[in-house]
Amino acid sequence: MVRKIRDPQSRTRIVEAAQRTIADLGVKGATVRAIAAEAGVSTGYVMHYFEDKDQLAAAVLEHNNVVAANRVLTARGRRRGLDGLTAAVEALLPLTPERRIVWQVWVALWTHARTESDPAAALTMARHALAGILRQSFEEAVADGELPDGLDLEYEAERLTTLAAGLGLLAGVESTTRFRRVASRMLQDHLDALRHSPTRVAGG
Repeated sequence: MVRKIRDPQSRTRIVEAAQRTIADLGVKGATVRAIAAEAGVSTGYVMHYFEDKDQLAAAVLEHNNVVAANRVLTARGRRRGLDGLTAAVEALLPLTPERRIVWQVWVALWTHARTESDPAAALTMARHALAGILRQSFEEAVADGELPDGLDLEYEAERLTTLAAGLGLLAGVESTTRFRRVASRMLQDHLDALRHSPTRVAGG
C-alpha cells in the first residue's frame, strides 16, 4: 500500500537517521527501534513513512547515492581535465567523517544484498554513473593536452573508478586514519603515472 507522505522533511529526517545508524551498526543492527531513537521519534512514526525495514534501506541507499553524486559534481564544478578529475575523485573518498558514512553504508548494504534486485544493482548503477563523470574529465584532459591522444578513455574511466572504489572501501572501514591520509597521494600517483605511461589505445 502506498502511504501518503505527510511531511517530506520528516521522511528525510528518518532516512538520514537510518543512514547514520546503518553506518554505525550495520544493516542487521540498525533495527527500526534504533533508527527511531536516532531520529528522536517513535517506531510507529517511522513505520508511517515506510512499510518495512527493506523499504527504508532502499531509501537510504538512494539518499546515499544522491549525496555522493552531488559531492562529486559540486567538487568538479567548472574544473576541466585532470583538475576536475582529481577534485571529483577526492570528493568521493572518505577523507572526512561525513564522507566515511557514505562508504560505510555502501559496504553495509553491499554485503547485505541478496539478489540482483537488492542493493547490489543500485551500487552498480552508482559505479557506472561515476565512470561516466570521470570519462568526461578524461576527454577534456586529452583535448587540453594533459594526457596523450589515443587513450582508451572507457578503460581509464573504469580503472580510476575501480581504484576509487578500492580506496573508498579500505579507507571507509579502516579503524585508523593512516590509510585515509595516504588515499589522496595514491590517487595523485596514479594520475602522474598515467601522464607518463605508454598510451593504451582502445581495444589494446
